[in-house]
Amino acid sequence: MNIKSIFAAFATAIILFAGDILAASEPHGLLIYTDHPSTYVENCEFYSVDASTPVYHTIVRADGRRLQINSGGLWIEVDYPPLNSSADFEATANSNIKTIHELSLKYPQFKARLLAADAKWRNALEFNKQAQKLKTSTLSGTSESNGPMVLLITNGQRYDDAKLSSIEGDTATIGHSAGIARIPIASLTADQITALNTTSSAIQIDPHLLSEIEARKKAARPQPTKPTSAVSPTLSPIGANQTEKQALADSYLNEKWVEPEFGNSFSPTYNETVEFINGKIGPAKIGYTEKSQKIILKLKKQQIYVFDPKDLNPSVKYRSNEFGSWYVYLACKNNKRKIYWPNSYVKGDWVPNVGIRCADNLDAEKLATAFSHLILMFGGTEEAF
Repeated sequence: MNIKSIFAAFATAIILFAGDILAASEPHGLLIYTDHPSTYVENCEFYSVDASTPVYHTIVRADGRRLQINSGGLWIEVDYPPLNSSADFEATANSNIKTIHELSLKYPQFKARLLAADAKWRNALEFNKQAQKLKTSTLSGTSESNGPMVLLITNGQRYDDAKLSSIEGDTATIGHSAGIARIPIASLTADQITALNTTSSAIQIDPHLLSEIEARKKAARPQPTKPTSAVSPTLSPIGANQTEKQALADSYLNEKWVEPEFGNSFSPTYNETVEFINGKIGPAKIGYTEKSQKIILKLKKQQIYVFDPKDLNPSVKYRSNEFGSWYVYLACKNNKRKIYWPNSYVKGDWVPNVGIRCADNLDAEKLATAFSHLILMFGGTEEAF
C-alpha cells in the first residue's frame, strides 16, 4: 500500500469518527403531525420517538422539550441519514429524497425544513459515493485525482483542497478536506469556476451558466407594484385627526370577512390556519375582507393593520424582547412599507413590519409556521436578494 493509499484510508477514518461524535447531538429526523383531535398540521425536529402506548406518543424535540401527542392523527416521520450506510444506502437515500419532494409539495409551509432534510440526504448520498471511490482507490493502490485541488472561499465558508465532484442543475458538489459540500453555482465567481474546472477532466462547469442563472433570477424577480386600489382610495388624508383615522379603521372592521378563493388546494386549509392563529393570538384576530380583499389584523384597542400577504416575507421570524415577552414579526420583503395602519398614532400610515405577542417561545414557533403557511397560500415568495 503506497503513501497516498494510507493517507486516503486515514482520512476516511477521521471523517467517520467525526460523524460518530456529531451523531450524538444531531436530530434524528423531522416529524409532521397533528395533535388529535386538532386537525392543524405542525412539525418539529426530534431526537427520539416513543410510540409504545396506544393513547399518545412521546417525542423529545431537537430543543430538548418532551411532548406528549395524542395518537390517531397525522403522523409522518422523515428520518435523517443514518450514521453508518448499508449496502442499499443509495436506494434508501433516493427513496427518501423522493418522499421529501412529495411532502414539500403537500406541505409548503414546511418547505425550509424539508429542503434541509433533502440536503442532508443528498450530501450523505454524495459522501457515500465518494467514500466508495476512496475505498476502491485505497484497495487498488491508485488515486482518482486527475487535477490539482484548490482553496475555495464562498458565502463566508472556506473549503481547503476543494475538488469538483459533480454538477446537478445549478448546484456543484465538491469534495474538500473536511468532507462534501453542495454549492450554488451562482455564488461562485468566474475565476472560481475556472479554478474548480482544473480539478477535474471529466466534469466541467459551463462558464456561461452564471449569466444564464442571473437571467432566470431577473426574469423571476417580482416587479415593484403600487398599492392596490382597494386600499389606496381610503388612505387617511394628510392632517386627519385621530377620530377620522379611527372611523376609517372601523370601516375595515365592519367589512364582511370571507374565505378567499385559491387556485390550489392547501393543507391545512385557509379556515384551519386562521382558526389556529386566532386561537393563539386572541382577543386579537385576523381575517380576509370581501370588499378590500386584504387581510385585516386587529390587535387590542381597535388598532388594525391591513396588508396583502404576498407582500410579506414567508420566512416569519420570532424572538423575545428585553422583558422576556415573545413576539412573532410579520415583515414586508426588503423592508418596504406595505402594511397599512389606518389609525396609527405616529407619523406615517405605512409600516414595514408588525409584531404580535405570543404566550411563549413554543407558541411563537407555531404561530410563525402558521403565518408562513398563510403567506404562501396567497403567493408569497422569498426576498429576491
